Amino acid sequence: MNTQRIALDLSKRLTAKPTVYIGRGDRHGTTVVATVTESGIPLDMDGMAATLKLPLGDAPCVTDGDAVTCVLGEQLVPDGTEFAHFDISDGDRRYSTSRFRIVTFEGATP
Repeated sequence: MNTQRIALDLSKRLTAKPTVYIGRGDRHGTTVVATVTESGIPLDMDGMAATLKLPLGDAPCVTDGDAVTCVLGEQLVPDGTEFAHFDISDGDRRYSTSRFRIVTFEGATP
């Protein structure tokens, strides 16, 4: 399984955007595990809902502590390089993470 880990912050002050690589034909898709902080402090997302916002649609996610996990199917991302982010909600408030790159290419990832 292709699992990729990235770190994102709600302050959106990351100088370099993390990159997730998706190969067309990956059998089980790509699992993205993002550790989320708020101004560098881990964000406790227990009980919160999260969605991965993608160019061709949204993907539901699971939160656990300061991590959000999403299985990303290739049908939600066009070929080339795109950007995505997570929306996180506690019911009353909605947050969004810094953006990250998604690079899609032909062939399964090694």
